[in-house]
Amino acid sequence: MKQIALAICAAVVLVAGMTSCLVDRVTSDFACADQSDCDADRVCQEGYCIKPTCPSTCPECSFATMSCPIVCNNPNKCGDNVVCPEGFNCVITCSASGACDAINCTEAASCDIACSTSNACGDIQCGDGACNVECTATNACADVACGDSCKCDVSCPAGNCDANSCPMADTCTADGTTDTTCRSNRAGCNSCI
Repeated sequence: MKQIALAICAAVVLVAGMTSCLVDRVTSDFACADQSDCDADRVCQEGYCIKPTCPSTCPECSFATMSCPIVCNNPNKCGDNVVCPEGFNCVITCSASGACDAINCTEAASCDIACSTSNACGDIQCGDGACNVECTATNACADVACGDSCKCDVSCPAGNCDANSCPMADTCTADGTTDTTCRSNRAGCNSCI
């Protein structure tokens, strides 16, 4: 009888020990008041430093700098629509024919876009953040729209893009010729010419 009681006690201790490993506990080691309390690979969220998951568009990312590199170096590598996630600073490289198709940066903090081969990019849409677009090969890009941004640099020699659409305002003109034109070398401004 004693052996049965000991066996039952051992089984209870074993089960208790195993299940305690399955309990998900919050630890004060990762408590935070703000982002400065967290390591670079973690973000302060709801009072704790957590390791966030990169948006699906970003194969890798940094939450410390909110950066997202997107490399599209094969045909159809990045699908029909490349989207820079909201609030991120994206560097989008399209270096093969048909690599990127449409690119959407309307919710991005900023986008640097390089389309370096013929038919690498489709339509490109920027938002109100800084947007730098370089179309360096014949027919590299379709239409480039700067949206509401007067922080939009478009380098697209004749024949490399279908059309450019730049915002018009008192300090931002499409022709780049007047004193009121917003240019990259002026504080807080970029050009769209």
